[in-house]
Amino acid sequence: MSKPAPIDLAALKKPRMRDVYDQPAPWTTINQMLDSIKSNEHCASENALAELMGWYPSKLRNYRKGRSHPADAECMQIAERLQIEHGYPVALSHAEREQNAPVKAMWMLAARQLSRSREPRACLR
Repeated sequence: MSKPAPIDLAALKKPRMRDVYDQPAPWTTINQMLDSIKSNEHCASENALAELMGWYPSKLRNYRKGRSHPADAECMQIAERLQIEHGYPVALSHAEREQNAPVKAMWMLAARQLSRSREPRACLR
């Protein structure tokens, strides 16, 4: 009978909250996420990006200029393109539209925590 592999206790240890908060998030705005999609997918223009995402160009322009913000479903679509945790762009979008400073800080904290996810989540279709 073979001997079971030893358990690595260091791998089971939860990260300290300080370690989670001190690391910079890869993106800090929805526009940065859209820029990453544009470069990853080799979109030559904003119209090409809008077409790729299935949006009207005016909708994308409104997001870029801050006139409006993506809905949660559109944030999930952004996450799918970037292969990241769905909650990250959702929380970031909520933080961008929030006017109340403490609530905005709460959403930014949630976004930062969700940005640490190592595995992309599959979209439920």
